[in-house]
Amino acid sequence: MRPFIVEAGTAHTPESLVERLGGGPGVVLLRTAAFDWPAARYSFVAARPFLTFRSWGPRCEIAAGLQGPDQPEPQIQFGNPWKILDGLMARCELLEEIDRPFPLGGCFGFWGYDLKNFTEPKLPHRAVNDLELPDCHVGFYDSLVVFDHQLGQVSVVSTGLRPDGSRSESHAREQMEIWQAALRAEPPARPPCAPVEAAADLGGVVANFSRTGFMAAVERALPSRRRLLPLILTAAISKSRRPRRSCFCG
Repeated sequence: MRPFIVEAGTAHTPESLVERLGGGPGVVLLRTAAFDWPAARYSFVAARPFLTFRSWGPRCEIAAGLQGPDQPEPQIQFGNPWKILDGLMARCELLEEIDRPFPLGGCFGFWGYDLKNFTEPKLPHRAVNDLELPDCHVGFYDSLVVFDHQLGQVSVVSTGLRPDGSRSESHAREQMEIWQAALRAEPPARPPCAPVEAAADLGGVVANFSRTGFMAAVERALPSRRRLLPLILTAAISKSRRPRRSCFCG
């Protein structure tokens, strides 16, 4: 089957759609601010991942959907998280709509700095695990909403992908209907912003910066930021030795 890609008329923005979802399972917002740059004209909202991947060192946990009382026990594997994740991504590649300028789904989440030791094992490992957070926590999404800020269009993409890499047309239609219902709903009403003069009544909250002092501090910081930014970019580029293949080609 081919992915479903349907344009939807809506009054929602990416932020209001996320608010409408009300903290649902696995909600992700990828928001662009570079509206004038052709490669960054899109924002994406995704929810309800069909697969989640987490890792702590070599211990990797793969679960269908999000963890919950109705979900099966996650599968545990030990090994290099990058290689295991690469295998999961390979089974989800879609080539039918490869000329699309936006993804048809994706693998979204966070990759922690401690994963560096699986690509450069000679680097020291000194961080204390005081938070017990996973090194990696990502979700695989078979549907999403695409906001094209340049054309003012909103599209719903639904692929019907399942955890084993198969495709289900009924699941694709179900996800499409869920998104269309959310986009048809009115955006949440926002209360009017309080005037600046009312800030003094915010429960005793006070500022330790005057407006003049804040602007002066920003002006002092800008020259150093301009000097450091090229160095930061150079360091980041030099460390990205291994390009990662994107998931859900499109």
